[in-house]
Amino acid sequence: MARLKSFSYRTKDKRRSLRENEADLRAKIAPGGSDYELIVPGGAWWRHVEERIAKRDGDIDKVERLKAEGAAELAAMMEKFAKIL
Repeated sequence: MARLKSFSYRTKDKRRSLRENEADLRAKIAPGGSDYELIVPGGAWWRHVEERIAKRDGDIDKVERLKAEGAAELAAMMEKFAKIL
């Protein structure tokens, strides 16, 4: 939720065509919402939180595993983009 709010909810930029309120942002992360897949286990945002928890707890193996998963996901996306371009 914080990531969504930092992007659009709290901005004073009047140029934004979409001004989202709390309900709009919650709808994005609810089941069926556009960002729901990011917060469920295995999603990118979920992985970021788990990585920070593991780092806080000193679980270096888990931190490295989660970083590797994120890097692999990013590499796969970049490969798809390369084929498009």
